[in-house]
Amino acid sequence: ARAGRPLSDVAAGLTGPDVGLLVGAERDGLPDDVVAACDHVAHIPIRGESLNAAMAATVALYELSRAAGGPSSPSSADFPPTGDIVAADE
Repeated sequence: ARAGRPLSDVAAGLTGPDVGLLVGAERDGLPDDVVAACDHVAHIPIRGESLNAAMAATVALYELSRAAGGPSSPSSADFPPTGDIVAADE
């Protein structure tokens, strides 16, 4: 499924350290009610074969970390919690 915006766009717009990442199953994705409860919905734009859920989660975690500034990013104490939840569907 190609729901939501590209993951890099969603990750760039997050403002705090508190993010929950939900990854849909390869074939069925996430249930509609779960997606509806999320603050953001993203997909990983790729060509060809789809990623399995483990690989999609790896890519999503990397992208979220990269967008937050990686290992040298400021301490989580520097940000107020936002409670954003991101659903990543490849």
